[in-house]
Formats: sequence, C-alpha cells, structure tokens
Amino acid sequence: MKELDDCGAMGAAVIEVYQLDKKQEYIDYIDDAAKHIMVSQDRLQDGTLSRTFPREMTIWADDAYMATSLLTRMGKFKGDQRYFDEAAKQLILLDSYLWDETKGLYYHCYYADLKRNGVAYWAKQ
Repeated sequence: MKELDDCGAMGAAVIEVYQLDKKQEYIDYIDDAAKHIMVSQDRLQDGTLSRTFPREMTIWADDAYMATSLLTRMGKFKGDQRYFDEAAKQLILLDSYLWDETKGLYYHCYYADLKRNGVAYWAKQ
C-alpha cells in the first residue's frame, strides 16, 4: 500500500465481503488498509491526506471518496468513533483546499508545494 488508491475503496469493499465470508485474511487486509490511512499515508502539516504521485504533496478531490469510504465503514465495523472523526476532518480539510467560491465548483487538486490549485474542476457542492 503506497497511495490511497491502493487501499481506500478496496478496503471498504473488503469490509462488505467480510460480512459474507469471515476469513482472517480479510481482517488482515482491512486492518492494514485502515492503518495505512490513519498512520502511514503522507499528509500536509495540517493533517490533510496527500499524495506523492504523480506530484509530491498533492491533494486530490478523489480522496474524499478514497479515504472516507474506508474510514466511515471502519467506524461502524469496529465501533470506533476516531474513524468517523478522521473522515469528517478530511472532508472539512479537502473543502478548504479545493472549493472555488467564485465558480461554485471543486477543483480536482491542490499543489501544496506551489500553493495553488490545478486547472481542472471536479464537482459541485
């Protein structure tokens, strides 16, 4: 696991699979994916999850799904509020970097090293 794409949505899906087929290998993957997001994934100084590929310290709108799909399911699965708290924190932080008030749209990314958004828009609020 190197980036959120490697574990976020996949980990959320494996939680659903585990509900149908309770194999230890699924629990191992789920726990590894959650640990990656909560501890190992790169972050900006304020705690915003960030990517190292294709550019260092970039925030993507995609991660509203990639991270929170697993975090919210982990909160329910483990009965642990800290996963819900982290999911909410990430959505608030993503909003602060990606929302363009003038256009009423979200940017696709933010380049932390350049301190500016990319040129593409992603979605409406």
